[in-house]
Amino acid sequence: MKDPRPPLLLVDDHPGVRRLIQVALRDLAAVDEAPDWSTAVALLEERDYRVVLLDLGLPGAPTPVSMIQAVQARRPSAAVVVITGRDVALSPLPPGVTLLGKPFDIADLRLMVAGVLDPGTGGG
Repeated sequence: MKDPRPPLLLVDDHPGVRRLIQVALRDLAAVDEAPDWSTAVALLEERDYRVVLLDLGLPGAPTPVSMIQAVQARRPSAAVVVITGRDVALSPLPPGVTLLGKPFDIADLRLMVAGVLDPGTGGG
């Protein structure tokens, strides 16, 4: 049986962060995890994600802007939520991109994802 939850890709190199987000969002989305950039690119080629949570601090990844452009080129309809604890020169943010700084509140993350998945909720 097909999972009725919308697909979400979580790209973060920290297992603890991935686990926390996976648990926090499991009722909202079917979360796939990518621990590195190459896995993220492979998953983006395979599945039509509604949301991509993208950590910009991945070791060996391209520049933040290049990462966002690569996600948007592969999945133009996906909302991109950048999660990072670094100061990143992304001003202004590209269309369809939201910034969520680390550390973040789980309630804020849930509200943001819920709003992206269902704009009528007012969270996005």
